[in-house]
Amino acid sequence: MLVLSLVGWSNVSAFAAVTLEVAPADGANSRDLDFETVESMGPQGEEALERVVVRRVRVTISDSSNRYQVFQRVNAPLTNSNGTEFPLKAIRFFLSTAGRGDLRVPNPVPLEMGERVVYDSDATGSPTELLFNYTVEVPYGQEAGQYQGGSISYVVTPSS
Repeated sequence: MLVLSLVGWSNVSAFAAVTLEVAPADGANSRDLDFETVESMGPQGEEALERVVVRRVRVTISDSSNRYQVFQRVNAPLTNSNGTEFPLKAIRFFLSTAGRGDLRVPNPVPLEMGERVVYDSDATGSPTELLFNYTVEVPYGQEAGQYQGGSISYVVTPSS
């Protein structure tokens, strides 16, 4: 058994004229990005489960009259009680939106430590709703256990 949980997320606005709201899009009441119990890949790379584990987070930006950028910041790795890290590259994400800006991650890419620009607003700073889609494929032979402790921040900053 393997349980993955990115513990909590936070939202940060680098300027006062914007509202940033973060909420699970899957109807969960938790601030954890919890992938629950997932199994490792088979020896030939085939999925051990018939379903893909997907979690979604909705980030809404409003009340801005200036151009802005949205960043995703991965603050800490996932580890189990033995200190073994879960490889972040096994967690992939992409964004979708109905907004008028530019998505920087429209196709799945591996999650990485640190900060990454994921969205540029249009020139007027129009409100938008971003849907972060996270999937996990557990590598073959990954040590079983509960992997927790990672965290993700969503940051909005003004841009020129």
